[in-house]
Amino acid sequence: MVSRLGLMSRILLASSFVIIVLALIRLGVNWVLIEDQVMKEILLDSRKLAQQAHVVLKQSAQIHAQYVEKLEQKEQSAGQNLSSITGLPSSVIPIHFAQEVAQQGLRSEYYDFQIIRENSSNQAVFNQLVKKDLNEMFEVDEKQNLVRYVSPIRVDQECLVCHGAEESLDQDPPGTIKNELQGWKVGEIPAAFAVIVDLQLISDRFQATIPRLLLVSLIALCFGLAIAFMVSHSILSRLKNFVFRLHQMAQKNESIAEQVSQNSNS
Repeated sequence: MVSRLGLMSRILLASSFVIIVLALIRLGVNWVLIEDQVMKEILLDSRKLAQQAHVVLKQSAQIHAQYVEKLEQKEQSAGQNLSSITGLPSSVIPIHFAQEVAQQGLRSEYYDFQIIRENSSNQAVFNQLVKKDLNEMFEVDEKQNLVRYVSPIRVDQECLVCHGAEESLDQDPPGTIKNELQGWKVGEIPAAFAVIVDLQLISDRFQATIPRLLLVSLIALCFGLAIAFMVSHSILSRLKNFVFRLHQMAQKNESIAEQVSQNSNS
């Protein structure tokens, strides 16, 4: 028969094993929940950043187009060279200005905001976006351990002032502008905004929850062992009482059997 101490130790050991297994399962569930939560968070933040960049791009392109038109008029009236357009710093070029504004709104160091074009390092992504004519693209790059949100930049009417075809302009462009024309058409996708997020964000977010989970698991283990001890103690007490009664009944049966035997002999 298993001793009382041995039975209690086995119950406590089994309880500890169950609690540890539950804690490991909880770790796995936490990973899935955090991964899902972070992915949704990245998608919402990326959309917000891209929308902000598109608004800034459109507004700055309109201002830039008005500026160029005024310079054209000035050149035609005064016979001046339009060199001030090519001498503009990149920060006031609409697409670069939109990129700078979006970068200032990045949520953390895990985020990066880029412009991708046909000849950029992300050419395959850009080609896929243009080929399928997507309004947005959200993908996980497991090789580079990052997630990428891409939003196409479509040509608007104000873009044609500097980048359209010569025949699309209302009047003959000056020489400087004429050299910059690229033949874009309204609706085309010459570039795209890309929000790049390092997936290390998920691991760091998960690791931040481990100390709290370990503390909760330790508290649960203590409570579980205490409950298991009380339950096992109650069960063993009842078993002890039951065995004691059986022992008493056995002794009574032996005494009755002896009396019967004595009476039969007499």
